[in-house]
Amino acid sequence: MADYQSFDNPSSQADSDPPLDFSLAPLTPPRLTLSRLATGGQFHLALLNPSSKPLEVQLSGFDQTGQCRIDFPTLAGAASQELRLPPGRTVLPILVTPPPRRWVGFSKRVYHLTIVARPRGAGQAARLSRGHIHSPPLLGPTALTVLTLCLLIMAGLWLAYRPAPLSPSPISIEFITVTPPPPAEAQTTPAGEPPAVSEPPPGPTIPYEQIFREVAAQHNLDWQMLALLAYSESRFDPYAVGMHQDMGLMQIIPATWNEWAPQVGVSDPFDPYSNVRVGAAYLAFLRDYFAARGYHDEYWMLVAYNWGPYNLELFLEDNGHWTEVPHISRTYALEILQTNPEASFSWVDLEAALAVKTVSQQ
Repeated sequence: MADYQSFDNPSSQADSDPPLDFSLAPLTPPRLTLSRLATGGQFHLALLNPSSKPLEVQLSGFDQTGQCRIDFPTLAGAASQELRLPPGRTVLPILVTPPPRRWVGFSKRVYHLTIVARPRGAGQAARLSRGHIHSPPLLGPTALTVLTLCLLIMAGLWLAYRPAPLSPSPISIEFITVTPPPPAEAQTTPAGEPPAVSEPPPGPTIPYEQIFREVAAQHNLDWQMLALLAYSESRFDPYAVGMHQDMGLMQIIPATWNEWAPQVGVSDPFDPYSNVRVGAAYLAFLRDYFAARGYHDEYWMLVAYNWGPYNLELFLEDNGHWTEVPHISRTYALEILQTNPEASFSWVDLEAALAVKTVSQQ
């Protein structure tokens, strides 16, 4: 348990203290861009305890990908530590180390950081503080442009100063006579009909149900729920494009695809198997993200998929009740969970679609 000297302490008496409470300021700086050679960056977190009594707080941090290392160096450097927060204002350094950066690229990777402070024994909700860290590639657009120009200049110099080729020596060509083979017998076909052309047999196919079962098992998800979600999103149309450029079976928006497809190892959003893999990985992340905050029901995972995790997180911070979720997102989740008697589709509809839907196996 770490203890700190604070400053700006209130001087009021204990009997006039406000109720035991505390607050967090946004991370400073709110956005940090790493230099080319830096492996990590430092933020500062300000915590304010307005009472005259110390408060025990547990600190932890994470990013949206789960790949950043977040340390509290003055709290022994662990990713989750307890702090005895004295009265007044306390400022803590936070070290953030993103995963190894790319060698070559045209854009920065952005990691959205969330620091969680949970009071112990005070019966209060956790406080959140957010920030962003940008990790540019080692060779960005400017460096690539300069490198390309240098290569072009070097190629031009080599072409300008290369030695002239030697005059070729005469080549003697010997002509030989080749007797063509006798013509083969012509194939006869009925008058007016073209000769038959053999076509390769179609490749093997796999049913959609097998895709959902296999991918769901990889992420400990209910395969039927995963299939119902895809049916709700696209009616199993692998080439569907929504009004927000949502793509494929799971209707994944471009920003989510660009973030998760490299992690899953796929590239084609309109390939059913690839699309389901990305959608399931993102869905499992939402499940774990909100379960860590005490919201274990699949309802919250589905609302976050439809409404967006940041909208849902702000809603829950304001102590929103599940019945107060916007109608569209609430209906969306209840239809997939098959608890809405007025749902626009049922498991019977899904079974009928699964019975005929297959995809060619590459």
